[in-house]
Amino acid sequence: MVCFESSREGARGPRSRREEAGQRAAVERYSLALAERERLNTDNVSRTAFYLAYWLEHPEVPWALLAHLVSRNAGYQMTDMRRQIERCRRGHLWVSRLGGPVSPIARARRTFAEIVRFLEAGNYLIFHDVYPQLAAYAAAKGAYLATGCRTAARVLEELPSAGVDPVIARAWRRFFDASVSAGFFRDKEPTALFTEPAVVQMALASVVNEQSYLEERLLARVGRGPEYVDPAAPFGLWFGLAAALGLTRLVFPMATEEAPWRAERLLVHTLGADDVQAVEELAEAAADGEAESARGPWRLLHPLLGGSREGSFASRKTRIDTGRALYFGLFMADPERAAAVARWAVHGPAHTGERSVYDPKGYSPTSRGPGLLSRALPEGPLSRWPGPPCASLPFWSERFPSEVGNVEPIRIDPFSGALGHEAAVESSRALGEVVDPARLWISG
Repeated sequence: MVCFESSREGARGPRSRREEAGQRAAVERYSLALAERERLNTDNVSRTAFYLAYWLEHPEVPWALLAHLVSRNAGYQMTDMRRQIERCRRGHLWVSRLGGPVSPIARARRTFAEIVRFLEAGNYLIFHDVYPQLAAYAAAKGAYLATGCRTAARVLEELPSAGVDPVIARAWRRFFDASVSAGFFRDKEPTALFTEPAVVQMALASVVNEQSYLEERLLARVGRGPEYVDPAAPFGLWFGLAAALGLTRLVFPMATEEAPWRAERLLVHTLGADDVQAVEELAEAAADGEAESARGPWRLLHPLLGGSREGSFASRKTRIDTGRALYFGLFMADPERAAAVARWAVHGPAHTGERSVYDPKGYSPTSRGPGLLSRALPEGPLSRWPGPPCASLPFWSERFPSEVGNVEPIRIDPFSGALGHEAAVESSRALGEVVDPARLWISG
């Protein structure tokens, strides 16, 4: 059953029926997939696994691989925080038995719990928004391959009814047409697609969308909607503490062809924001072909998760620029690096939230405990998880310019410089990702 644009059959003939069949098949596929939205968003482990499986099935969507790698790190960070919560609990118990003051320990425990909830909320919300997009694209692609009808892509027009911004919905429609025209659906080397212009633009449009969506639902809430964290919480203070404890590093293992299941080296990036003007100047230099000045290093002077609002996690632009730089550094800067990172993601151990999967020497597998990534947290002012966000909340493009935004990568290697580097896997423990519990009891 084939239905191509060049068919000369009448508008009400077989071609029309086949077009309708293709569109109907896509809608049915999408509806079935959408029913799985909450189940797949159960926790960090489930959504991280989904992202990788999706990229393996749709290699022309490397945003899913980037999401998998970042989601892995979110799981590592939350597990680290959970360990601090448990250490606080034990410290609270011992200090209370000795008759000492427990309020600093109680505050530390609550703060760590709120950071975990914040990380989980951000990752939960991103998945809730992007899952319909990925499901609709997969449904359109599957129906097109089965029927040959491009009308299957009309299912992407259903996305705003699922709470997806119309701007990113239109971007997916353009990307679908580009994928058909460029032959992305045919067998191609997955890593070769990383640098295709249409692929890069769609991936970075997704980065803009996800961070703008967070802005509206989590960081600068507009209108009425569920609260995932205490709106009065001091975000900058939280993440300044996390940065001080060495918990803001992103780690991306690389593997060789000979041992694709084992992390041979690590790419390490400390979340941070360079001086905004300097980043823009380097990006302009890269665009002008001044490779020497654009090569970096990207000196991260201010912690991304702390410091001033202008250059912190609270800055939408900073978060977007970080995503753009990570895409370049992981997938475009060096083809061999990109292949090594993708190799470990595919062949390495399944994600559990434990860093022992890439460094069994530094992180004992026996330290794994039940419920480390559970969403339920007894500490904090908000005891209940509020569930999905309201579909009636405004689209982000109603607040920001009605464009997807800058969808060119920042051609600065985020793994160069003092706070971003390659390291032998055995050195991971020295990178500060395990915290000395004694530091938690220092008050003032």
